[in-house]
Amino acid sequence: MPAGRKVDDPYRPFKGLDGSHPFKDQVTGGYLDYPARRVPGVEVVYFNFPLAREIGLIRTRHPDRLTSGLKAAVLDTFAIQIVNEYDFENGLKVSEEDLLPGTYMATRYLQLQHPGRTGKGSGDGRSIWNGCIRRRGTTWDISSGGTGVTRLCPATAETGELFETGNWNADYGCGTATLEEGFESLLMSETFHRNGIPTERTLAILRRPDGFAINVRAGRNLIRPSHFFVHHKQNNFPALKAVAELFMERQIRNGDWPDMPGGNDRYRVLAQTMARTFGKMVATFQREYIF
Repeated sequence: MPAGRKVDDPYRPFKGLDGSHPFKDQVTGGYLDYPARRVPGVEVVYFNFPLAREIGLIRTRHPDRLTSGLKAAVLDTFAIQIVNEYDFENGLKVSEEDLLPGTYMATRYLQLQHPGRTGKGSGDGRSIWNGCIRRRGTTWDISSGGTGVTRLCPATAETGELFETGNWNADYGCGTATLEEGFESLLMSETFHRNGIPTERTLAILRRPDGFAINVRAGRNLIRPSHFFVHHKQNNFPALKAVAELFMERQIRNGDWPDMPGGNDRYRVLAQTMARTFGKMVATFQREYIF
């Protein structure tokens, strides 16, 4: 190799999924941030090659085979667990080589199974956002479920206690996921996708050495209505506006919505578009006997 020539890493896009996300910069108070550590002994049991190509994580001509380089990239990026409040309070020691450099957010959103109806302590209870990636004019959000219990879980909201990841003491407070959940979501989301129904899709399913799973998901925009509702219920107008602006910006940049006017007209178009979207969704599910 000529001196000074850089080695071409075909899996370099994975390195961008380091916990960074514009949500952190634009929605003040809309999330909790967690450091994370690597989980050894994890196995890749499923990888969605067509989706990975579409996102841009692997090259167009990459074979449908988990090469050693791809396996290493998947595990380095997704075989992680957050260091949560329980860990800090109980003095968990994490070596520097196992601690990842970035931090990962658990977003706040409204969950009706929480006590109260304002969502002050609700959101991603066992998931984190790995980040986002842009390819050919489309940005994708990537998140992982089963990466540890956060204090936004329903169990903490109900009891006021912090929980250790993997505990058996609290429903909705274990922070784990199962392989069955991962494959159920995979089958349903791919069925929806192939029938022209847009949805979040499964990118990878990992099996931890304790038998639990880390289920990795991808979507063109993972901001949901519940991300709006939590700030609306709390009369937090700045956060509500920030979520709305971020959501609209993504929809426009991805080409899913046309460019929209500024001012109050912008929010009027948002409301009308979302109403039509939900009406179409309900009609589609009714027609196809999905729900």
